[in-house]
Amino acid sequence: SWEYHASSLEESLPSPRYAHVSSLIRDKLIVIGGQDVHNQYLQDMHIFDIRRGSWCTPLSSRQHQYGAYRSAAVAVTPIELTPPFAPTLDLLSDAFEESQSAAEEVADISIHVYSNFSGSQVTRYLHTWKVNNQLECVEMQDQSDSISVGTVSPPALRFPTAFMCGQQFILAGPHFTPTSQQFQIWALDTN
Repeated sequence: SWEYHASSLEESLPSPRYAHVSSLIRDKLIVIGGQDVHNQYLQDMHIFDIRRGSWCTPLSSRQHQYGAYRSAAVAVTPIELTPPFAPTLDLLSDAFEESQSAAEEVADISIHVYSNFSGSQVTRYLHTWKVNNQLECVEMQDQSDSISVGTVSPPALRFPTAFMCGQQFILAGPHFTPTSQQFQIWALDTN
């Protein structure tokens, strides 16, 4: 069922938007960018704490424009692997269980945001935002150079989606040219 959570910090509520990108990690919903009712890009990031039912103080996306037409986001936390190199059963437990260890709750979050722009030449961006356990942005790394190395790169994808599979950043979406329509899947090793 739907619930409405009135926030105690009205200034931290996201402004109305559409075409934003989002990601869910454990008990946090992350909403990034999008456009307002005047079609202007919004340059902010909001985190909703599902367990507390409240919005955190918004973060600035530092003049970067993210939108669902050309961007995708995925949030991850470091997974501590144990022999035989698989997550422990504790990491696979339900995110809303009260029995989660304190160490899991304070893990930093990395948010990978991929964007592509098409024109006479395709421009690609990969930004990694580091958010600490107080939900403050502590670092933004521009990793765009790492995805433009080599002769093969993803084309301009429309409405891309992103996932993490181990250390692989998986990017998928439709690619249209005057002569073809394709759905493409790409993988980038983040190590």
